[in-house]
Amino acid sequence: MYQNYIPVHSDFIIHWTGKDIDKDYDKNWTVNNTSFTNKISTEKYFQRFKHILKYGLWMTDNKSDESIKTRNGEIKPPIHSRTCFTELKLSMARSHASEFGRLGIGFKRFFLFNRIGAPMIYFNENGRNWLQPPLFCSNEDDYYKCFFKSMTLREDDTTLRYKYFDESEWRIIYSNNIKNILEKNGLGETNSHFINFEDIKEKEFIDYCNNSRIKPKFLIPVKDRWFAMIIYPSIEVKVRAQSDSEIKDLINSFKKPYASEINKNVPVRNPASLEPYNYPIEIDLDTCRNF
Repeated sequence: MYQNYIPVHSDFIIHWTGKDIDKDYDKNWTVNNTSFTNKISTEKYFQRFKHILKYGLWMTDNKSDESIKTRNGEIKPPIHSRTCFTELKLSMARSHASEFGRLGIGFKRFFLFNRIGAPMIYFNENGRNWLQPPLFCSNEDDYYKCFFKSMTLREDDTTLRYKYFDESEWRIIYSNNIKNILEKNGLGETNSHFINFEDIKEKEFIDYCNNSRIKPKFLIPVKDRWFAMIIYPSIEVKVRAQSDSEIKDLINSFKKPYASEINKNVPVRNPASLEPYNYPIEIDLDTCRNF
């Protein structure tokens, strides 16, 4: 199976965060030809990264009135919490960072598969297809609606861009109702990959969330063998994080030094069992332009 296997897509799925930090403390960073962060935003990004390692990725709710407009009506997803990722070349990281924030946390795609994540299904809202009425019919309890997304953005009467398709977005979704559905269908072990925000009692994190514009409903712990990449917003944040003993301990808690005897019977082209020993690639946003 693994012999001569060449993947068509990137092996890394990236979650981007920090748009709120840029908006409050460094909103003009794209004006310069560098991702240099000022003193305040450096501290904020450093703190954000440490909290992600300690507590996980935030999952926030979609809006109750959110709908996807189509030519023949609207598709309305049920209420859920979600975390979004993108599949991209590193050379394109800067454009995504300008949209979503400059800190990228990357995983191998099995991280998403283990949490019933999936790529978005993009469709052309200006044409007919099987994902639109009258050919498509469903009810509001169908969570696969959460993975539908228009691929285009109409800027004016003559300009149509495939803006959203270029994001190559993946999602992990969750809710209390999804939790019950998983239990009912014998997939309860999947729920162990999610944490209810209300179950976190650490004052440090609660205070941090109280000072944010929004709060997570759930969190996805990143202490996982498939945690594979860190894209720092700047080299300043990178060297500070690499020098921090707490961050080192957090990564060492789920990425361990390689032991040769572990791998004696592992097929050469199937390195999955080595992932617990595979420390994440660490790179800064400016360096991504070289790939």
